[in-house]
Amino acid sequence: MPSLYEVLEDPALLAKVRGTMLQSAAALLAEYPEVFTGRSD
Repeated sequence: MPSLYEVLEDPALLAKVRGTMLQSAAALLAEYPEVFTGRSD
């Protein structure tokens, strides 16, 4: 079985995975801003 690093050597797959991770991070930040920024808006 290939390692994660080997799989992510594919630039197209890396771009898709990175985009998905950034989208997830934005959703988590919007839902739980106090956890990621220390603010309690």
